[in-house]
Amino acid sequence: MLTLDSSHVVDVLTASEWRRGVPFVRQHNAVLSDPYDPIVTVRVSTETRVLAGATWFRPVLERLVALAALPRGWDGSSAPPIDRSKLEAVLDLLATVARPDTPTPTVIPAVDGGVQIDWHVNDVDIEISLPANGEGAFFAEDLRTEETWDDISVDDRTSLQSVDDRLLQNQRSA
Repeated sequence: MLTLDSSHVVDVLTASEWRRGVPFVRQHNAVLSDPYDPIVTVRVSTETRVLAGATWFRPVLERLVALAALPRGWDGSSAPPIDRSKLEAVLDLLATVARPDTPTPTVIPAVDGGVQIDWHVNDVDIEISLPANGEGAFFAEDLRTEETWDDISVDDRTSLQSVDDRLLQNQRSA
């Protein structure tokens, strides 16, 4: 169990619990603790669990918990709640392409219910869009060399990892 700095506790579930369809985030009262202390259970794959010590893991997980709580109309208009499968996809994608010392990305809600993952670090821009409906998109640009990448599928994790490694190799957090 991973305790967040906020009032929430995050329970990292096993793959077997994931297959049983435990929801991505569910708030409930703790049975053995203060009944008013919320617990948030977050479903995380076994592959992602090994990255729980990564510098980006806790901030990203806290952001996903916050995004999961966004109600309909969170944008001041009629945006739907964020699609839970896209929140799970963020962790799956980061588990594949990010390293433990990769700088923490910004995770942004999209008005269609999807999410976007961004890094803007020292003249390097990487954006991965995971729309609620449709195929994800990847864009990267190295402003130092003016080289861009936008023809890589989000499903091609090996290529994504290669571009991320190349662009962020000198941007890693200490």
